[in-house]
Amino acid sequence: MSTHGTFLSPLFPTLGLASAIAFMTVARFTIERGRADRASRETVTSQRLMVRSLLSLTEIRDAETGRHSRRTQQYTRILAEQLATDPRFSDYLTPDRISLLSSLAPLHDIGKVGVPDRLLQKPAALTAEELLEMRKHPAHGRDVIVHAEQDVGAADDLILAMAKDIVYTHHEKWDGTGYPESLSGT
Repeated sequence: MSTHGTFLSPLFPTLGLASAIAFMTVARFTIERGRADRASRETVTSQRLMVRSLLSLTEIRDAETGRHSRRTQQYTRILAEQLATDPRFSDYLTPDRISLLSSLAPLHDIGKVGVPDRLLQKPAALTAEELLEMRKHPAHGRDVIVHAEQDVGAADDLILAMAKDIVYTHHEKWDGTGYPESLSGT
């Protein structure tokens, strides 16, 4: 072409190539974003299914425990929303975390499936020995989650860690008189 004095500018092919690469990058990003959104929705659905399944298990075992678990879910949301207005808790209690806490709250008594029916359904006050047996339910519940984690190879999962904390510590009290660890303070 140089012998005939013809010159083709590289500008248009370069612009075309750059445009094609930019378009492919945006398309790839859009596809991956859609995949990530679907995976996130599937994770939330799986979490809801897990909580609902475990809650159903407690309802089958003891109807009052099931009703109590649902009330606890509502109370948890109300308390967390109120605590979120306090500067000491506002960074931790984000709207997403409040939603997660309230969705996991019904799991708190899942360990009662390990408590004998004679104790769960006893119409009178529990004896000291029976009370000790009843007070094992937080550990039973935590162990259920720990064993499930081990079975599926889950590690460092925020949701499971929060579920274990809720299940294991839901009878602790500010003054240290709770159980199973007699924790106190914040």
